[in-house]
Amino acid sequence: YLCLARIINLYGSHNSRLNPRTIALAFMVSDFISLLLQAIGGAATCVSEGLQGKQRGVDTMITGLILQVVSLGAFLLVCLDFAFRCHHGTTDQTPTLKVVRDTKIFKAFGFGLLVSTIAILARSVFRVVELWEGFGGPIWNNEPLFMVLDGAMIGLASLILSVIYPGFAFGDQWAATNWSFRQKRGKDV
Repeated sequence: YLCLARIINLYGSHNSRLNPRTIALAFMVSDFISLLLQAIGGAATCVSEGLQGKQRGVDTMITGLILQVVSLGAFLLVCLDFAFRCHHGTTDQTPTLKVVRDTKIFKAFGFGLLVSTIAILARSVFRVVELWEGFGGPIWNNEPLFMVLDGAMIGLASLILSVIYPGFAFGDQWAATNWSFRQKRGKDV
């Protein structure tokens, strides 16, 4: 989410329907709520003694996972809309920004960010399906499927973003593309 905010600043915020700050905050809050629901659900399944209490915990975890899937889907739509608007609109022609956008490492980073996001989305969809029938369901106990669609997806995303580190991709424009949580007179600081 933070990388998209920086990418928007690199291409020109006029190409985005939402400002970078709004995008980052909205998706980070959504992620936080999603993870909180998953944690609450997991805790409820651990401390509940009856089947009904455990099922409520599982349902809460599934709710958090579904929120994560919806949020990631919405994020991908925001990314696609921004890419479409950049392709058909105008980009910031500041020479230093254009140089960064035209590098191979930045283009590889953009592709890597997309692949990483899709991998995390695939993992989240898998977790919803896995938990849908509870802890005793057939998918919950399928270790090869778990290893591929959970661990491997997170591993892939982590590897990609470690190899094609955002700081390298943005080069000397890393600080210039930043935004702030605080606002001053209606504008980002």
